[in-house]
Amino acid sequence: MKIQTLATTGARLLVLFAVAVIHNPSVTASQLDRAGSRPRSVAIVPGVIEAEDYDAGGEGVGFHRASTRSAPNAYRSDAMDIGPASEGGYSVTLASGDWLKYTAEVQATGMYTIEVRVAHTLGADPLFNISCDGLDVTGTMSVPFTAGPQNWVTLTRPVVNLTAGKHVFTVKQVGGTPFYFNWMKFYRGTLPQLGPKPDAKDWVLVWSDEFNYSGKPDPEKWNYDLGGGGWGNDELEFYTDRLENARVENGRLILEARREEYQGLRYTSARLVTRGKQDFKYGRFEIRAKMPLAVGTWPAIWLLGSNGKPWPANGELDIVEHIANNPGWIHGSAHSQAYFFKNGNQKTGIAYYPDAQTAFHEYALEWFPDHIDFFVDNNKYLTVLNEGTGWQAWPFDDPEYLVLNVALGGWGGPVDDPSLPARMEIDYVRVYRHK
Repeated sequence: MKIQTLATTGARLLVLFAVAVIHNPSVTASQLDRAGSRPRSVAIVPGVIEAEDYDAGGEGVGFHRASTRSAPNAYRSDAMDIGPASEGGYSVTLASGDWLKYTAEVQATGMYTIEVRVAHTLGADPLFNISCDGLDVTGTMSVPFTAGPQNWVTLTRPVVNLTAGKHVFTVKQVGGTPFYFNWMKFYRGTLPQLGPKPDAKDWVLVWSDEFNYSGKPDPEKWNYDLGGGGWGNDELEFYTDRLENARVENGRLILEARREEYQGLRYTSARLVTRGKQDFKYGRFEIRAKMPLAVGTWPAIWLLGSNGKPWPANGELDIVEHIANNPGWIHGSAHSQAYFFKNGNQKTGIAYYPDAQTAFHEYALEWFPDHIDFFVDNNKYLTVLNEGTGWQAWPFDDPEYLVLNVALGGWGGPVDDPSLPARMEIDYVRVYRHK
């Protein structure tokens, strides 16, 4: 999401001057002694980890700089840019590809919330993530414009599952311009409860499939995408229209990925679409579903633009994606010509539901002309705003159609064959229009 940038070039130059004064005064060795080259104890979680206290080596291997740049106020002798923060302490500047590592002792297994204090001066919004022992636990986060490190914002990632013991956390810049990193805070959290239901007086049901029949999916509502070839994502399956891969039974739609030789490929699955049957423009989309268990599966429930433009110019809205190699993490995203995953700048958010593969949850998206909200069990975890900069950033004023599929490989990673077949089960699909 964007925060309004400064309106004039002159104002921007003033900001840059102010940032230079605040972030780059002369820093003496004694000023940095608190976090200097002397050994420090391992950080404790829950607790606060200061940006400048990154590992000097050992388990975390410290830091990485992707580019060479002068750093007159470099921290220790490693040339990471560091300077005093306006409200005390220090901040470290991370440019594209830079990362910092922190060894920390997690005191107890459970759910945690991570808060990160960051700032950003000019240019494309910086993107970063936090991983634990190499596993992304936050998804990509975007730093909004703050006019530099005299102003800070705190980004929050709830329900991060951590196990007790020593871990290495990595903060990595993955796109956009440099940003200032001040600290990250960990505190105990809990799983979200069911959120408040939308007010029924605001919505009217316009299309649904309750799957109260048996056999093939309703041909009045669903078509099939058929074939293999990777689908642009290095997928491994061949999509079929067979009952083995797509059927309705016991009041639920079953999309099943199978290990079988078929049409020269190793796996089969199904991909249902409403293309040619029903397009949608704006509204609330509700799908109650349970994700497949098998490692290597990549189920998705999403919308794809039917305006005839090539992807990603046609616009893609991922109501839910789940990667079984990273179980429990629910991903919601918006892709456009200006913002999409191959550029690493898609508008995206994640939510953690550890029972996503064993229990049903309601995944929802509310699509309006000026913004799009993403929900799990009516808990909103992502808002994408219409920046008003044209179709390249906002193709979402054109109709889109629904897609339900279970992919194998690609983002799903290596497939564990013995765990197949695996199924995504869908209890209902409902689409509402805002009154």
